[in-house]
Amino acid sequence: MVNLIFLLKPLADLLWSMKALNSLLIACVFALSLACLFQIKLIKVNLALLLLSFLMFRSLLAQMDELTFAIFLKVISAILLFFMAQFAARVSQTISLIALSYIVPTLYVIFLAAIGQGYQYWGAVHTFVGPYYYKTDLAIMVILSIIFFRRFLFFGSSVFIKRIAAVYILLIAPKLILMANSRMTLIVYAVILIGLVVEYFRYHDVKFSSFKRNLIIFYSLVVFIGGYLFYVNRYISEDALVIDMNSEQIFSASNTQGRSEIWGSITDRFFEGELLNILFGYSMMKDHEFDVVLHADSHNAWLKVMISCGLAGLFLYMLMLGLVVHKLRLLLRQYRDRRNDYFVLMTIALLLSFYLLSGISQSNLIFTQSSWYAFYFMGLLFNKRLFPLPEQRLPERAWMRPHIGEVGLERAVVSK
Repeated sequence: MVNLIFLLKPLADLLWSMKALNSLLIACVFALSLACLFQIKLIKVNLALLLLSFLMFRSLLAQMDELTFAIFLKVISAILLFFMAQFAARVSQTISLIALSYIVPTLYVIFLAAIGQGYQYWGAVHTFVGPYYYKTDLAIMVILSIIFFRRFLFFGSSVFIKRIAAVYILLIAPKLILMANSRMTLIVYAVILIGLVVEYFRYHDVKFSSFKRNLIIFYSLVVFIGGYLFYVNRYISEDALVIDMNSEQIFSASNTQGRSEIWGSITDRFFEGELLNILFGYSMMKDHEFDVVLHADSHNAWLKVMISCGLAGLFLYMLMLGLVVHKLRLLLRQYRDRRNDYFVLMTIALLLSFYLLSGISQSNLIFTQSSWYAFYFMGLLFNKRLFPLPEQRLPERAWMRPHIGEVGLERAVVSK
């Protein structure tokens, strides 16, 4: 059933005006989570999320209205998916289905771009948003499609399919991001590109030292920055948004589209409140009041958590992410010679990178199109059926296995 939710999610995001579709998927997440809630083990990461959920509920009670309740449900649904992932058994099938689910939205977006539809003025900037409400929604779709289309690139049974995937990932996807004028997403794309390069060498059994790996990463950055500068100087339109790479302008209002001013305003007013609110939060919509510039959302996941749940909630959020990063590093080291497991772990690493980086410029914790994938796949790290303790691991499998096996199911059968 979780697979069906992820299969339908990109279509629900595409048809964003039909609010009932996303509401139905959220209801399904809550219904499915009932089967595992009482089996959750109180490990550190789960305890941190449970406490964070409690503070979110406190924030909801501080300002109970329809919009706040909807945001609360979105946040809790992501946390529930984190817990549900710890009981998943067939993650490779989930990845394959998600990859398939992004084919239709991707083709539709490319079609609209080709015929010159789906454009609107974002301020004074002519921006491609495709069928989505907001340009960032389009950029999120492109990034997620890249992460899951790796399935076709590295494990496709047809050379033609692999080439199509490569053309999309390396040429079409960055062009769509540039057309959407989403500069933070462009940075996310650069990080994912580096991950793809490292992953490519790993799958082709290329042995390299830490120095060579760092050299590859440096070279990838040079190629990306050089390509971006070439595009800006030769092909970009006059009204497009560009990244000012001057060190003094990195966090300027022009580079952040005014977000830096919003962040400063919200932070200043947050610490002017009562001690209880500073420690445990105000309400989920308080950032709109604190922002004296535009009365807008905080446009930052960390600030959104801090406003909603206080410094205590921010600590729990950071603790959860820190535990995830630590577990991911350990597992990448343990499973680096197992192609199937390594692909799953790299998927998690790329989704985590996307979530953390995009959280700098948007409150992505409250947007299910990014939080659901990130939280579900982060939760897989704590699934002992998929990634058992070192002493429970099976004998080494062949590295160059031609397709992704059913990792959890495979282990379950062998253990019997």
